[in-house]
Order: sequence, then C-alpha cells, then structure tokens
Amino acid sequence: MNIKTLVRAVTAALAVPAIVACGGGGGDPAPGTGGSPTASRGLSQGPITGFGSVFVNGVEIEIPSGTRIEVEGESKTEKDLRIGMVVKIEWEKDTSGRAAAKSIKYADDVQGPAQNINPTAGTLTVLGQTVIVDRLTMFEHTTGLNDATLPGKVVEVSGLRDASGAIRATRIEVKTGTSASSEYELKGVISNFDPVAKTFTIGAITVNYGSAISVPGGTWGSNTCVEVKTSAITGTTLNATLVKLEDSCSLSGGGISADSEVEVEGYISDLNGSDFKVNGQAVRATSATRYKMGDQFADVSMLKNDVRVEAEGFIGSDGVLVAKKVSFKLGSDDHSKGDDDSSSPYKETKGRVSVTPSNGTVTITNSAGTISITVNSSTILEDGIKLNLSNLGTGQGVKVYYREQEGKRIAIRIKLEDSV
Repeated sequence: MNIKTLVRAVTAALAVPAIVACGGGGGDPAPGTGGSPTASRGLSQGPITGFGSVFVNGVEIEIPSGTRIEVEGESKTEKDLRIGMVVKIEWEKDTSGRAAAKSIKYADDVQGPAQNINPTAGTLTVLGQTVIVDRLTMFEHTTGLNDATLPGKVVEVSGLRDASGAIRATRIEVKTGTSASSEYELKGVISNFDPVAKTFTIGAITVNYGSAISVPGGTWGSNTCVEVKTSAITGTTLNATLVKLEDSCSLSGGGISADSEVEVEGYISDLNGSDFKVNGQAVRATSATRYKMGDQFADVSMLKNDVRVEAEGFIGSDGVLVAKKVSFKLGSDDHSKGDDDSSSPYKETKGRVSVTPSNGTVTITNSAGTISITVNSSTILEDGIKLNLSNLGTGQGVKVYYREQEGKRIAIRIKLEDSV
C-alpha cells in the first residue's frame, strides 16, 4: 500500500484502521517500486474522508492496536474520530509495503460561539475567524447554516486555511452537554507578536496573554503555532487563560527524518514562483514535479492561490516539502446544498443502486433514468460505506454529489438516503 493509500484512509476512515498512501489519483507506484525514493516511514495531514481503516487524502492506513490517538490533547480511540476532522498521522511501513499508523493527532482550528451567520454567502465567524462552508462540509448536531437555533451556539470547527486566512470548514460540530461550555479555543500561527504588551494576533483576532495562567517557556513568538484557550472575548480581543505550543499547524516539527515521505492537503497560499504553502506547510515545486487532476495530467500553470491541492514528497533539512507530485483536488464549486445549476460541472442525484457496485462504479436508477458514477480514493463515503462499496447492495438508496470531468461522472460524496 503506498503513501497515497495511507492518507486516503486517514481522510476516509480516521475512525477505523488507517491510511497508507499519498496522492489523489490512481496508478502511481508505491514508494520503493520505481519513480520515487524508498520511504519506510512518513507523515500525512488532511481531512478524514472515510473509515474501514482510516482514509486521509485518499490514502488508506491501518490502525493497529497500540496506535496513539490524541483528540484535543486527550488519549482516545478510533471511535472518537469523525469524517471531516483534519488529522496528522505518523505512519510506518513493514517489509510488505503496508503502512500502519503509529500516531494520529487531531486538534480543532477554533471553538466558540457561531456568529454573523450568512447562509447565502456560506459564511460565519467564530472567535473572529471567518469560516467558509460548502457542500463538502460535514455537520454534526446541526443541519447547517439554515438552522435557526445555530446563532450563539458553541461550535467546533476543523478545516483548511486558505490564502486569506479564512478556514474552509471540513467539519462543524455543535457542542452539546458539558462540552458546550464557555471555554473557547483558537489554534493558529502567531503574527504581530509583542512580548512587552503581551499580545499577538491569529487571523483577525488579537490575543492578550497578560493574565494567562500558563504560557510557553523558551523562545516563541511570530510564526509559532499555538493553541489559545479563553472564557472571555471583548470585541476583537481574546483574553487568554492559557497559551500552549501546538505542532499541528504544519507537518514540520513532527520528528520527520530525511527518509520520511509526507503528504499534505489544503489550499495554496503565499505563492511565489515555485514556492508556496499548503495548510501552513512550505512546499517547493521543481522541474521534476508531476501534476495531476483526478486521473488526468495537469501542469504547473494551475498553481494559484486558493486552489485546493494535495502535495506529496520529502521534507528537506530546511523544513520545506520538495514536491514529487501535486494533485489538484475536486471539490465543491460553492457553498450551496442541493441546488442544480445546469451550467456547473457539479451535480447531485438521488436514486437506488441498480447494479451491485464493482470496479469503482456505482450505477443508480431514478425517475430520470440510469447513470453510472465513478468512485475513487478521494470520494467522501458517509454512513459507514466502505471504500470497496461492499455494503452497498442492489436497491439501496443513495445521494451522490459528483463532478463531470473528461466525459466521466466522478463521485465527490456519497451517503445513504432512504427517501428516494
């Protein structure tokens, strides 16, 4: 199993055994089988897309007993992982090439009251952070931005930062019970650090840590990744009760050795020639970098700020990921749910499975007829659907969100649907 398989498992199955492969498209050789350096260990970061192992960035990774799973700083198990959580997985391969997770870590980006909700624009703010949702955002304990009860409720957001610093949400959970407390959290990279005034900024919010009961020791400041906790926010100032160092803003700092292959998914930012960042991780493209869009080849001209990609390669001594491949990710064209614009390549359909799924294809029949849709390693599979579609039988109702590309219908998201 290659690194792409590992990452996919994390994104698709972070609540099950994990991901072992990097990359988005199929047909690429596993590390050590030609075309890339041999890697016996690696690190993957991205949203969980399925389970049955764990899938991240379209890669499947096994989760053996003894795997360290950490959720918000606490030791947890696979059942505490959810689709849409952006996780960081350290994995190791055995002599057969199968990858197994050594550790899985999840930390949300922001937790606080949902404010300034705009269902039309698909945006809200949480602790001064702009959060953008689309048709791929997973919601828990709420139906979405149209939920009349949502304003003011404490939400936990996991996602990917874009070039503007906004969080493109992959998962939003309304906190309930004791977790719906007044303790708010914010994770991000520090800027405008002022050790005299004891302030810094994360995005559009100013953090005052003058009264914090705990702050990092040693050298820290601008460009440091931290998590801030608070119970009070005044205007655009967050009064921190605790500031701690956090290593999940990028892959750097995760004990990466020279032989570690890494994969990260996110939105391009700070593009400067062949250098850019993906979800905070510095990336460098070279003349040897390959580009793909699904199963098709792409080229360097598609590199632009705010384009969603998956970059894989090796980390250099300077902490920069030297990309052997950059995959442009299929995603949602806008925040809307259910609307069907005939001019858009993005479509949604409901129906019943009319043929037992095979060869990565689901055939669906409804009142409009019968269509076949391709399922690949990046497809988000909800409701316990396995990657091999083994639990989708003839007659099962499904809803499929897909994209038309190169004459194919490529599934982006599949969920069970009774009312079809």
